Amino acid sequence: MALDFDEYKDVAIQFLTGSREICNPPVMNTDIDICVRVLGEPGITEEQQILGFKHYLRERGWTQHGDYPDSDTESWKKDEYNIILHKTELSYNLWYVATQVAKKLNLLNKEDRIMLFDAVIGGQFENFQAQPEQFEVVEEMPF
Repeated sequence: MALDFDEYKDVAIQFLTGSREICNPPVMNTDIDICVRVLGEPGITEEQQILGFKHYLRERGWTQHGDYPDSDTESWKKDEYNIILHKTELSYNLWYVATQVAKKLNLLNKEDRIMLFDAVIGGQFENFQAQPEQFEVVEEMPF
Protein backbone atom coordinates (compact mmCIF):
# COMPACT_ATOMS: atom_id res chain seq x y z
CA MET A 1 0.00 0.00 0.00
CA ALA A 2 1.29 3.44 -0.88
CA LEU A 3 -0.27 6.86 -0.74
CA ASP A 4 -0.59 8.72 -4.03
CA PHE A 5 0.85 12.20 -3.66
CA ASP A 6 -0.14 13.54 -7.11
CA GLU A 7 2.49 16.09 -8.12
CA TYR A 8 4.87 14.77 -5.45
CA LYS A 9 4.67 11.14 -6.56
CA ASP A 10 8.07 11.33 -8.29
CA VAL A 11 9.89 12.86 -5.32
CA ALA A 12 8.09 11.38 -2.30
CA ILE A 13 9.49 7.97 -1.40
CA GLN A 14 7.70 5.93 1.25
CA PHE A 15 7.45 2.65 3.16
CA LEU A 16 5.04 1.18 5.70
CA THR A 17 6.02 1.00 9.36
CA GLY A 18 4.21 0.60 12.68
CA SER A 19 2.44 -2.39 14.18
CA ARG A 20 0.32 -3.11 11.11
CA GLU A 21 3.50 -3.68 9.14
CA ILE A 22 5.82 -5.07 11.84
CA CYS A 23 3.62 -7.54 13.70
CA ASN A 24 2.50 -10.93 12.45
CA PRO A 25 -0.40 -11.17 12.81
CA PRO A 26 -0.81 -7.44 12.11
CA VAL A 27 -2.50 -5.16 14.61
CA MET A 28 -5.63 -3.99 12.78
CA ASN A 29 -7.19 -1.67 15.37
CA THR A 30 -4.51 0.99 14.93
CA ASP A 31 -3.53 3.64 12.41
CA ILE A 32 -1.57 2.95 9.24
CA ASP A 33 1.90 4.44 9.62
CA ILE A 34 3.84 5.50 6.54
CA CYS A 35 7.36 6.92 6.49
CA VAL A 36 7.84 9.54 3.78
CA ARG A 37 10.93 11.35 2.54
CA VAL A 38 10.68 14.15 0.00
CA LEU A 39 13.66 14.42 -2.33
CA GLY A 40 15.04 17.52 -3.94
CA GLU A 41 15.12 17.88 -7.70
CA PRO A 42 16.97 20.15 -10.13
CA GLY A 43 16.50 23.75 -9.03
CA ILE A 44 14.62 22.84 -5.83
CA THR A 45 16.41 22.01 -2.57
CA GLU A 46 15.12 19.33 -0.23
CA GLU A 47 14.20 22.04 2.31
CA GLN A 48 12.10 23.87 -0.28
CA GLN A 49 10.53 20.61 -1.40
CA ILE A 50 9.63 19.70 2.21
CA LEU A 51 8.01 23.11 2.80
CA GLY A 52 5.99 22.68 -0.38
CA PHE A 53 5.01 19.15 0.59
CA LYS A 54 3.81 20.28 4.03
CA HIS A 55 1.68 22.97 2.35
CA TYR A 56 0.36 20.30 -0.03
CA LEU A 57 -0.62 18.09 2.95
CA ARG A 58 -2.41 20.97 4.76
CA GLU A 59 -4.41 21.77 1.60
CA ARG A 60 -5.63 18.16 1.53
CA GLY A 61 -6.80 18.04 5.15
CA TRP A 62 -3.73 16.61 6.87
CA THR A 63 -2.88 18.08 10.26
CA GLN A 64 0.50 18.18 11.92
CA HIS A 65 0.25 15.76 14.79
CA GLY A 66 3.54 16.46 16.53
CA ASP A 67 7.29 16.19 16.35
CA TYR A 68 9.48 13.39 17.52
CA PRO A 69 11.75 15.01 20.12
CA ASP A 70 15.37 15.45 19.09
CA SER A 71 14.81 14.00 15.63
CA ASP A 72 14.43 15.02 12.03
CA THR A 73 10.83 13.86 11.73
CA GLU A 74 7.31 15.25 11.96
CA SER A 75 4.03 13.40 12.25
CA TRP A 76 1.02 14.25 10.06
CA LYS A 77 -2.43 12.70 10.47
CA LYS A 78 -5.54 12.26 8.35
CA ASP A 79 -8.26 9.71 9.07
CA GLU A 80 -6.54 6.40 9.90
CA TYR A 81 -3.25 7.41 8.28
CA ASN A 82 -0.12 8.78 9.94
CA ILE A 83 2.72 10.14 7.86
CA ILE A 84 6.10 10.26 9.52
CA LEU A 85 7.83 12.91 7.44
CA HIS A 86 11.61 12.58 7.44
CA LYS A 87 13.70 15.67 6.82
CA THR A 88 16.98 13.80 6.29
CA GLU A 89 18.17 10.72 4.45
CA LEU A 90 19.77 9.40 7.66
CA SER A 91 16.51 9.64 9.63
CA TYR A 92 14.57 7.87 6.86
CA ASN A 93 17.17 5.10 6.56
CA LEU A 94 17.43 4.52 10.32
CA TRP A 95 13.64 4.25 10.59
CA TYR A 96 13.69 1.73 7.72
CA VAL A 97 16.37 -0.36 9.48
CA ALA A 98 14.44 -0.30 12.77
CA THR A 99 11.24 -1.31 10.95
CA GLN A 100 12.95 -4.22 9.20
CA VAL A 101 14.65 -5.48 12.39
CA ALA A 102 11.40 -5.25 14.39
CA LYS A 103 9.56 -7.04 11.60
CA LYS A 104 12.19 -9.79 11.35
CA LEU A 105 12.04 -10.31 15.14
CA ASN A 106 8.23 -10.01 15.06
CA LEU A 107 8.20 -7.70 18.07
CA LEU A 108 4.59 -7.96 19.20
CA ASN A 109 5.10 -6.06 22.46
CA LYS A 110 4.80 -2.31 21.89
CA GLU A 111 7.37 -1.49 24.59
CA ASP A 112 9.91 -3.76 22.83
CA ARG A 113 9.30 -1.96 19.52
CA ILE A 114 9.69 1.43 21.20
CA MET A 115 12.93 0.33 22.86
CA LEU A 116 14.34 -0.89 19.53
CA PHE A 117 13.34 2.28 17.68
CA ASP A 118 14.77 4.47 20.47
CA ALA A 119 18.07 2.61 20.27
CA VAL A 120 18.36 2.55 16.47
CA ILE A 121 16.95 5.98 15.64
CA GLY A 122 17.70 8.06 18.70
CA GLY A 123 20.76 6.30 20.05
CA GLN A 124 18.99 6.01 23.40
CA PHE A 125 20.44 3.06 25.26
CA GLU A 126 19.33 3.73 28.83
CA ASN A 127 16.90 0.79 28.61
CA PHE A 128 19.83 -1.52 27.98
CA GLN A 129 22.01 -2.51 30.90
CA ALA A 130 24.86 -4.94 30.43
CA GLN A 131 24.71 -7.64 33.04
CA PRO A 132 27.93 -9.61 33.40
CA GLU A 133 27.20 -13.29 33.04
CA GLN A 134 28.34 -15.56 35.86
CA PHE A 135 29.91 -18.71 34.50
CA GLU A 136 30.85 -21.75 36.47
CA VAL A 137 34.44 -22.77 35.89
CA VAL A 138 34.37 -26.36 34.72
CA GLU A 139 37.96 -26.81 33.80
CA GLU A 140 41.09 -24.71 33.93
CA MET A 141 42.39 -23.53 30.59
CA PRO A 142 45.98 -24.50 29.78
CA PHE A 143 47.10 -20.93 28.99
